[in-house]
Order: sequence, then structure tokens, then C-alpha cells
Amino acid sequence: MDHSVAGSFASRVAGAHPRRAVENIAAGTKTWTETFRAWQNSPGHNANLLQSQADSVGVAMARNDQTRYKTFWAMVIADKSPKKKGTNFAEGNGSWGYVISENPISTIKHFICNYLC
Repeated sequence: MDHSVAGSFASRVAGAHPRRAVENIAAGTKTWTETFRAWQNSPGHNANLLQSQADSVGVAMARNDQTRYKTFWAMVIADKSPKKKGTNFAEGNGSWGYVISENPISTIKHFICNYLC
């Protein structure tokens, strides 16, 4: 399992037309809580979780008992909102440039962290 499974990440999310998207993957963790905590404890994965500009998220889990890790997780976090005039995104440094208040992703993150972590 890697970020290039079934093609590059960029090619896999192109059909959704995101302005920006990031991906977290994990293998071997047994529960959503364990997986989310592992991502929080990894600086790169946590930077993805904290993308303030994100307005879309998708999570998938697959299980295959015939493999070494048995359980596989993927989370895509994206900004699909229309570009706002005068907005510049900083690429490659984990920052999306500005913060939108009452972001729905923030609500999800808050719920997950308060009730599942």
C-alpha cells in the first residue's frame, strides 16, 4: 500500500476537481480511533488533518486477513470550494493560506477528537 496505488494520487482525485487535496494512509491499525491517533502523532499526517481550508473528507477502510497488515485505511482531505478572489495558497508547506470560520471540516475534527480519541 502506498500513495501511488491504482495510479498517482493526483490522477485518482482529478475527477473530483479539488483545488487542493492531501491523503493519509495507514496499515495494521485495528480501529478508527487507533488510526486517527497514529495520524495525529505523525507530523506529516497531522499537518494533513489540520488543513484549515479543507471542506471535504473521505475515509475508507479495507480488510484482508490474507495480508501481513490485515486492515488498511485511507483518508482524503480536500478543498473543493470555488476559488475566492485574492486568495493565494502556499503549496508544499502544509499551509492553505487563510482560515475560513465555521468550516464543516473543523466540526468533524472537533467531533472526532472529542468523542472518539
